[in-house]
Amino acid sequence: MLPAALLVSFSRIYNGLHYPSDVLAGAILGAGYAAATIWCLEALWQWAGRKWFPLWWQVFHRCFFCPSQTLK
Repeated sequence: MLPAALLVSFSRIYNGLHYPSDVLAGAILGAGYAAATIWCLEALWQWAGRKWFPLWWQVFHRCFFCPSQTLK
């Protein structure tokens, strides 16, 4: 996905459709929205997983996006 995003952003700048600062701001906003969505989904799983999915919770109770915590 990242190579496609880089190609599109480069083509937008090269063809004069956007300023580089516009593309950079869009990338920063997109990364921020992605991080916020992941954080919200993780918080939702921590809250609702134990309650509504107890069998899955026993296997996947650790943080999905924390590299220091590996699943067994």
